[in-house]
Amino acid sequence: MKKILLIGNFCFGEEAHNGQTSKSRDYYHYLAEKYGAENIVTLDTAQWRKKIITSYLSLFKQLKNTENVVMLLGVNAAKYILPVVAKLKKKHKYRVLWPIVGGSLLYDGGAQKKLLPLFGKIDAIFFETKKMAEFFSDKGTKVYYAPVFTKRVLSEKFEPEINNGVLKLCTYSRVCKEKGITSAVEAVKNINKEAVLCTLDIFGPPYKDYKNEFDEITEGTESYIFKNDYLNGEGVINKLAEFDAMLFPTYYPGEGFPIGVVECLTGGVPVIASDWHYNSEIIQHGKTGFIFDLNDKSGLENCIRQLLDNRGLLLEMKKNAREYSEFFKPNSVLKDLFAEIDGKGE
Repeated sequence: MKKILLIGNFCFGEEAHNGQTSKSRDYYHYLAEKYGAENIVTLDTAQWRKKIITSYLSLFKQLKNTENVVMLLGVNAAKYILPVVAKLKKKHKYRVLWPIVGGSLLYDGGAQKKLLPLFGKIDAIFFETKKMAEFFSDKGTKVYYAPVFTKRVLSEKFEPEINNGVLKLCTYSRVCKEKGITSAVEAVKNINKEAVLCTLDIFGPPYKDYKNEFDEITEGTESYIFKNDYLNGEGVINKLAEFDAMLFPTYYPGEGFPIGVVECLTGGVPVIASDWHYNSEIIQHGKTGFIFDLNDKSGLENCIRQLLDNRGLLLEMKKNAREYSEFFKPNSVLKDLFAEIDGKGE
């Protein structure tokens, strides 16, 4: 049986509050299911910098005893870990597989300068978007397109519904300015100036450096903007399915293929997203949501108003979103990784 060293941000013992941790845990779940948990050793990068000496010692030790190194790393962690993994590959004779987390490598010239020379030591890289896979296809290693997936499902039969009253909106991402939370709040406030036409549920507490601004912009909106704790557990998709649309006006530098978007689509929730990075590849404009120009200050608001004015379009989008989500299932996404581990890759 294949021995696998799985490196990722697992944060074991805590709730998963970000896409990186969710992705790491989901990969562990399906790798353990296929190859047996006894054949998988995990190395958690959550406290890497705080425990850097012990982390490196653990890495050196585990690299001696594995056949496959699977790195669920974003660019920042890869800068510390990939050079070691690459240097010791020939000595310990393992294969290196990198399901990269996030999308910043395409836009980060400094990271490319440091990591591209190591691509020849990597047996295969799995990119979250087609745009990334195409760009790096001639950079010295095998590449695959492997979008984000979720193992969460609706616990009841899905029947998309809409109401003709207030439009129920949500955000389902980190609560920070770069994720467009301020833009979402301002758009909803503008629409509700004369009457409450839509509500906005925000899941998760604001980041510390954003809290003051967040509190200021949401002051006096208690009747239609609701601040919630993190959304976790097996009932996540069912909870998301209660909403009419997710707002995602992000301009976050490291944005890749957000798992929150996949989980909303799984719940039949259309996504209104900015034209940032890869969003236009993920969201089908006019079918599973809207893509708006980030430079258009009224763009998000105008998209919301379209759904307010056309509930038939909203119902169609909800059906399309649920159907489209079937493309992002574990078995189809992971088949190439499994093939590489088994030595049967293309």
